[in-house]
Amino acid sequence: MQTAEIIRDDSLRELIPHKTGRAPFRYYEDDMTLFPGHTADLHWHAEFEITIVKKGLVLFQIDGRQIPVKEGEGIFINSRILHGLQAPGEGLIPTILFTSDLLAAQGTFLYDTYLSCFLNSDISWIKFSPDIPWQKQALEALNGIYRTAGESSSPDEMELHIRVCRLWQLLYSHRNEMNRTAPSRQSLRSHARLEQMLQYMEDHYREKLTLADIAASASISKSEAMRCFREGLQVSPMACLNEYRLSRARDLLLETNDPVTEIALSAGFESCSYFDRLFLRKYGVTPRALRRDRPDRSI
Repeated sequence: MQTAEIIRDDSLRELIPHKTGRAPFRYYEDDMTLFPGHTADLHWHAEFEITIVKKGLVLFQIDGRQIPVKEGEGIFINSRILHGLQAPGEGLIPTILFTSDLLAAQGTFLYDTYLSCFLNSDISWIKFSPDIPWQKQALEALNGIYRTAGESSSPDEMELHIRVCRLWQLLYSHRNEMNRTAPSRQSLRSHARLEQMLQYMEDHYREKLTLADIAASASISKSEAMRCFREGLQVSPMACLNEYRLSRARDLLLETNDPVTEIALSAGFESCSYFDRLFLRKYGVTPRALRRDRPDRSI
């Protein structure tokens, strides 16, 4: 099966260009199950991004928050906003990405009036719900764009331009209702360091790790590592490591017949009693009870 990935530079900027021919516009229909762990890593790009969840549930990570977007809902993400995605199960998401050039050239009246208030502001994101009239209208407009964009390999560019302009007019009218943040070079650097440390955890979670080890993986101090985790995930590095170890142990309990003690050790826990205590606190059941009650006990 073909896999998908987000290709980024050291600042977490996505490197894949989002264009259709010469137009600064791209339509995708992503299947989150094709991403490793159903996860698209934190990244940012100059394009605006607007998505509808066509199937399943997708968790968007933006501004250190996790925003659940379920089937039939959508989300707008402003230019240069750091974000990631994860689907607990299925996650089919048609998406459009486009730069301000699609709507108006820089220096024009349209750009200064309707676009600079997004590009030069702290607007971050907004979720669309079909229960709110104007957001339902936005979802309908977005579906119209998807239909036009997906009709052929060379869709009607004029029709796309008109449809995107109409949607943007709606977004502009409700810009004061959008969530806001204040992105900076410092926050981008913090997220890049956080990603480095998270990757290190995933690669070495079976080993005995200390806070110093985790911080060293990003070439920063222990206090800076603590700050990055608190700012980005609202947890400490060691708590995050234990969360990851528990999730890997749970997978092994459900998918293998390996002894519980062996699973605890392979997941990086030195004490089985500590593993049992953390597992019960997180999942509300002991490791042995989880295995006993799993649907397929013949695995």
